[in-house]
Amino acid sequence: LPIVADERGIASANWGVHELCTAFQPVFSLSGGRLQTIGHEALLRCYRNGRPVPLARFVAGIEPAARFAVEHIAHCLHITNAARCLPAPGIVFVNFDPSLLEAASAPERALSALAALARNLGVDTSRIVCEITEQESSGDAALDRFASHARSEGMRIAVDDFGADSSDMRRVSQLRPDIVKFDQRWL
Repeated sequence: LPIVADERGIASANWGVHELCTAFQPVFSLSGGRLQTIGHEALLRCYRNGRPVPLARFVAGIEPAARFAVEHIAHCLHITNAARCLPAPGIVFVNFDPSLLEAASAPERALSALAALARNLGVDTSRIVCEITEQESSGDAALDRFASHARSEGMRIAVDDFGADSSDMRRVSQLRPDIVKFDQRWL
């Protein structure tokens, strides 16, 4: 993988002329009338020549056949940085675009590689939450296989942005997620 660490141990990855970095956003849960940090969502940030590039523009420039590979690199980057930056036992949410699962040659193999990387870095796979984003799925069977394999690796499942686009009750019923994250419009 094209992942390198700087002198502080913070990892980044390169894709062509772009540098890919991780940003962690806290995730809160409401419990007993109080907000508690339960983990962090790993977000991809992209730079070219040290200047930020909007993620949508970066993704639009990636050949469709390579999008899952870039997503996998981002997942590995996020887990590497989580191992170095986030305290245990906090969880790390990693986004997965369901529209890429059918076209990917081996999403199950990528999940197994991600789980192996986590274990090698000392991150318990139960801390990893595979967050299914709101995009339309490439197919119910592919999404079911993905969720089943993630669980077999010890990871959890979340549905992101419930109430937006394809993150609806049908997806929740299909995946039986461990966590449902509500779209900001609900707030």
